[in-house]
Amino acid sequence: MDNRKSRIVLFDAGGPILFIFGFHLLIGNFFIGLAEYYFVKKVYKIGLNGFGLFLIIVANYVSLIIGFMLSGLLGTPDGHNTFQTMVGPITITLILSIGIEWIFFFYAIKKVEPETSKKRTFTITATAQLFSYLLMLAYYFVTKVNY
Repeated sequence: MDNRKSRIVLFDAGGPILFIFGFHLLIGNFFIGLAEYYFVKKVYKIGLNGFGLFLIIVANYVSLIIGFMLSGLLGTPDGHNTFQTMVGPITITLILSIGIEWIFFFYAIKKVEPETSKKRTFTITATAQLFSYLLMLAYYFVTKVNY
């Protein structure tokens, strides 16, 4: 048996995983921010402006950076994880995302609706995060790499 072929196949096996996560990390967060922005505008009827969009997109990248730094502690999906092994890390990152992104949502919403309470902006942030996590889980389900 020619060992070079098996090494090439094994080397290429990580390519799809890197593409999926690379897309999410670099470009996907921009689209997640857009989705959260339009979700808040439509569901909560808040007239967010360009500044709000900017803050929500920045919030997603800040959350990404902090999540990336914590990924060694929490574990990351790698194509071998099962639902049971990922429930904990996903729950923790969801809670962290809500906490990290809330301050950005707070300022984005306060800019256009100064009378909005902290509790309401927290609720809006939490539902926007749940919405985006559902989109991400669907994305990872569709792009799951099987060996």
